[in-house]
Amino acid sequence: MFLVRSTPATPGAPGTPSQSVTVISSTTLRVTPSGTAPAGWRTWRIEVGDTGSGPWTALQTAWPANQAYDHTGLAASTTKHYRVQGT
Repeated sequence: MFLVRSTPATPGAPGTPSQSVTVISSTTLRVTPSGTAPAGWRTWRIEVGDTGSGPWTALQTAWPANQAYDHTGLAASTTKHYRVQGT
């Protein structure tokens, strides 16, 4: 048996993932990704760069949704930029 729809279902647009960054110590930052989508984000790709325009380096891929990631071993007084992608 097959179910045939006259009009295919169109999923809603995903939400925009975002992140918050918290200073844990002089050498550790905590990146907490968040976001919403109709089916919910399943995993995150967390990336870091020295400028807000890249180049970007993946810190973690397939990181569990809504779980914080601690970026450790940073030099004191450096600036880092983070971005996340929800999948």
